Amino acid sequence: FIDLDHFILPDTVTKGGMVAGLVLSALVPETQAAIGLVALPGGVVAPWTMLPATRVAALAKSALGLCVGFALLQAIRVTGTLAMRKLGRIGPDDEAMGFGDVKLLGAIGAFFGWQCAVFSLVVGAFAGVAAALPMLAAARKKRPGRDAPPRIPFGPFLAIGAATWIFWGF
Repeated sequence: FIDLDHFILPDTVTKGGMVAGLVLSALVPETQAAIGLVALPGGVVAPWTMLPATRVAALAKSALGLCVGFALLQAIRVTGTLAMRKLGRIGPDDEAMGFGDVKLLGAIGAFFGWQCAVFSLVVGAFAGVAAALPMLAAARKKRPGRDAPPRIPFGPFLAIGAATWIFWGF
């Protein structure tokens, strides 16, 4: 909600989330459980959970999730910024996306693993586009000919992706 109101994700949330994800994964390895479906005899499909073998394995999975989430969104952020600058859509000192979003996805990966980070990014992107299209259309009607689109925070959409992962058990 802070991102919606102020377009910032505080370091206490993002960096704190990265550290807390690592620590809690070592203390509660179940947060890094792999969840999926298995076919049983007789054609029955059932859910299964595979826990990390040790606390060290859970910490390693958490660190991998942090790195994948952080690196993936940072690569998108840098590429998007370069493309938007080249197209003249943003100024030379502007960024296409805030660094808080990168840290948030790292925290999501630290808590729930790299699969959740990737899932949150994809679901967040689709949710963001679904929300942004009407906003962009309304802004264009109000201010025809104006090039600068309204700013749309991405953090809430990453959170929607993570919540989907958590509550629907992907």
